[in-house]
Amino acid sequence: MTEPDIISEIEAYCAATKLKPSTVCVRATGSSRLIARLKRRAEQNAKDAKRIREFIAANPPPPEASRDEAAA
Repeated sequence: MTEPDIISEIEAYCAATKLKPSTVCVRATGSSRLIARLKRRAEQNAKDAKRIREFIAANPPPPEASRDEAAA
């Protein structure tokens, strides 16, 4: 399960029960700050994934012939 998945589940539960996300997290884990940490982590993961994709796009693997020559 990823952070966006659990965040969505918490938010859906809160909408149905009229509880605050921090209340749900306190009752479930003892941490009122968990929802904020999950959201920050999800944002950071999205930023990291974007940077990795940009790197891969800017540094494509060499063509097959070049890899075969390099291996020889």
